[in-house]
Amino acid sequence: MGCSSSAPKWSEWSKKDLAKSAVHVVNFLRLVEAHPCLYGNKDVVASAVRRYEEVWLPLLASVASKQKRTQLCPPLDVEWIWHCHLLAPKAYRRDVQAVIGQEVVFDHVVFTEATRSRGRAAARPLWEKMAPQEAFDIEASLKAAPHVVVKGNGVARPSKIEYDLLAAAERQMFFNYQVAWSPQYKNGTFLGDAARRYHRFVGLKRHEPRGIFLPTYDIGLMWRTHQLHHSAYVAETTAHLGELLDHDDRANDSSEGLEIHSCWRSTCEAWKKLYRIEGPAIGGAMWRGSPSAAELALRARARELVAGLGASGGGSYTVSEAPLAAPPWSAEWSAVPWVHARCLQQPAQGASGAMAPHFARA
Repeated sequence: MGCSSSAPKWSEWSKKDLAKSAVHVVNFLRLVEAHPCLYGNKDVVASAVRRYEEVWLPLLASVASKQKRTQLCPPLDVEWIWHCHLLAPKAYRRDVQAVIGQEVVFDHVVFTEATRSRGRAAARPLWEKMAPQEAFDIEASLKAAPHVVVKGNGVARPSKIEYDLLAAAERQMFFNYQVAWSPQYKNGTFLGDAARRYHRFVGLKRHEPRGIFLPTYDIGLMWRTHQLHHSAYVAETTAHLGELLDHDDRANDSSEGLEIHSCWRSTCEAWKKLYRIEGPAIGGAMWRGSPSAAELALRARARELVAGLGASGGGSYTVSEAPLAAPPWSAEWSAVPWVHARCLQQPAQGASGAMAPHFARA
């Protein structure tokens, strides 16, 4: 990985709008969180991958205008798979070219609630023309689907996509749990600082190209947001590092042989050496535990219970403020492994005793 001695400047978009775009990423993650089958139901995710490969990518290829392509938004299940694919930028470029059969890569930008609505309205007639037998909007069935199906019932189909999107969709559950409902990830000051810290994180790779560095979750959110603006990400990381910075979210996979704790210590040491300050650990950006499928399955019920308290005069809670402590009047919660309770966690200690992040590497 080669680069010139003087670091290029980050684009105005990256400096000013990356944090704003991250808010919309968090909103999308909350939308996915409301449909847990998109993580662990193998049948649902396999169907989404098929729809992505057989309908969505060919649909984009049929649209001549690059600008119009970026304005089109697929249905939720396919948007989620597209999201996961973009978080492996080298695999994304390889796989899209394999599916389409030519050297083309489809750009992507982060959707706001308004642009998502308009994008789906524009995409629906194109989808229905290309695949009239394939329903566009299936959110009702996603809501009704079992959250977890370990062994899918479908027959394996040939695919030109090499990247394991089923595994990627499941892995993202662990990242989403850290940021989707934590209030600081909707705070402009926190996110503005996160964008600047992300630029510094890329700087570590520039100064130590062979280093393996682990980001905190605020930096991870900015990294993901940048990748979701695919063309901008390719251009900027190539300018800074001499080549596209790939993203590997398999750092939790022990089969990779990655000594996560050692890499985290190396990240802290490199940060202090380069920037003369402690880091990158900060409050609100560290690991808060891993979710369990049982917890996710009961989360909707928790919010219903809390909303009911407010309606009956028991408090002024809102759904978004729902505490996740087990209510004493509900026996079914006793079997849920509440892994975010400190007594059930033994996280690695990073710099200054901070809990080390466990999700991706550069």
